[in-house]
Amino acid sequence: MAAAGSAGGAAIAVFGAGLMGRRHIDLIRRHACLAALVDPAPEARALAGDLGAAWFASVDECLGQARLDGAIVATPNSLHLAQALACLEAGVPALIEKPVTETAAEGERLVEALKRGGAPVLVGHHRRHNPLLRAAARAIREGAIGRVVTGAAAPGAVRSTSTSSTTSTRCAICAARSSASRRSTQAPCAASRSRTPLR
Repeated sequence: MAAAGSAGGAAIAVFGAGLMGRRHIDLIRRHACLAALVDPAPEARALAGDLGAAWFASVDECLGQARLDGAIVATPNSLHLAQALACLEAGVPALIEKPVTETAAEGERLVEALKRGGAPVLVGHHRRHNPLLRAAARAIREGAIGRVVTGAAAPGAVRSTSTSSTTSTRCAICAARSSASRRSTQAPCAASRSRTPLR
């Protein structure tokens, strides 16, 4: 078996070398030990080699050969349930990216497996701790941008309306940036310049 992390911190495997997997890899390399990368793509194998991590084509292969302190499931959504169940069965704690499963029924299967034990599982709601998003939430709570009636997930695409006679001229993200930087002169994004409220 490959060794677990020692001087480098906890030995973590990342399942999936796509956009989210690579973001996790960057953070792991700063705070822990990237022990393994699981992704069948040749590019992932090369990446693992460049980073000095073990490479596996499958989760089962990784869990059978590597000694891990944890795993991050950052693969396509359709693979989340099977990979989370494999981690539970192997006793490896896992962080699962959202959505945890594709259907409510699959989610219930995972919950039932968790009740039986095996290892802790965490859902990747780590953006809740992002300073920019916290500032946006505070700006909304404090009414700094008016009453938000709807929004979109993409930064810069949020529009809000106020209960007063004026429409807000900044999206929550722009308001948060201004609040966080204490610079109210920052130019608003394109969505903020649109004064048409979403209904």
